[in-house]
Parts: sequence; structure tokens; C-alpha cells
Amino acid sequence: GQVGRQEFFTASGRPFCLYVVVSGVRLERRRQLGSVGALLRSLRID
Repeated sequence: GQVGRQEFFTASGRPFCLYVVVSGVRLERRRQLGSVGALLRSLRID
């Protein structure tokens, strides 16, 4: 299956939309979410 999430937010006064989709069996999706979380924590918006 697939799971998706869309979030709208502002940063530094600018609007953004984040859309993430992960796919695969449940265990695989859990691992992918860990990678997505690490990637998102590393992002910086100037």
C-alpha cells in the first residue's frame, strides 16, 4: 500500500507545501518514515 501526507506551512514569511508518499509493506514504510524524518530534520530554509 501507500501512505501520503500533505502539510502547508510558512517559514521566513514564505508559504510552502510539503507532500510525502511512502509505499510498500507496513514494515518497509516504517523504515522509510525514519529516513524521511531524518531528511526533514536536516532541511534549512533561509
